[in-house]
Amino acid sequence: MFRHNEAIQCFLTRNKKEGSTEINEKKKKVLQENIGKVAFLSALVAAVPVPGLSIAVDAALIAEELRKYYGAFGLDDPSLQKLCRTSGKSIEELKSLMKSPFHRGLSTSSILILLGATALLISEDVVEMFVSFIPMIGSVVAGGMSYLTVSRMLKKSLEDIADDARNVLTASLETEV
Repeated sequence: MFRHNEAIQCFLTRNKKEGSTEINEKKKKVLQENIGKVAFLSALVAAVPVPGLSIAVDAALIAEELRKYYGAFGLDDPSLQKLCRTSGKSIEELKSLMKSPFHRGLSTSSILILLGATALLISEDVVEMFVSFIPMIGSVVAGGMSYLTVSRMLKKSLEDIADDARNVLTASLETEV
């Protein structure tokens, strides 16, 4: 009888994991669709020749998107606490599985520092500022640079967060036998 219960538990866990993995892939695809829109907004701002504006807006846009990613994948603190109650795992145990650099908290400065992109964004901002003073061509170049930078950062972050969600999901479904 005990082996029968183990088999049922294993079957249910596997089906729940597979279903949740499919749902997470769909979430990832939907979130990826928005990256172009956010990067385009960044490009529009970069075309305006105001020192520091582009980097400030980029950091704020990225922070807001990452908050959405964490919420969508259930990796924000309230969702993790709920998962802890249902799985019997501690929040520390689940967070230890997260490798993305933002699981300790999101802020504009942590985004720049943890991505190692501070120098990249500052140099991008300086180049954008100078080229944006060149009529027409400068604005296009500045916008393109900003679009590529924000797009790359969001794509990489989404991949990392999706991996974290998969790891947390797997651990939350594991039961001690």
